[in-house]
Amino acid sequence: VIDSIKNALLKLQHNKGEKERELRKQIDKVKVEKDELEAQLSKEMGTTAIRRNELAKKLESAQQEQQRVEDSLKKQTAASEAIKRELKSKMSDASKEKEELT
Repeated sequence: VIDSIKNALLKLQHNKGEKERELRKQIDKVKVEKDELEAQLSKEMGTTAIRRNELAKKLESAQQEQQRVEDSLKKQTAASEAIKRELKSKMSDASKEKEELT
């Protein structure tokens, strides 16, 4: 009877050990998968960060170009207004001269 109890306990311990080893294998497998997914996520986040930086540089460049064009247009508009004022002044002078001659 004692031998059968010992055998039953040994078998139980053996089965318990088998289950524990199988659970450890599963845990190891899950850890490996987790590490792989974290590495993949890290890589994708790095790629996303690089892309974001590229887009930020393009945006900054486009904003600088827009500012340059706006400044150029303001200068052209100011020059056109100055020419317009000068022409009006000359026309006014010419009109006055014409009136004086008549």
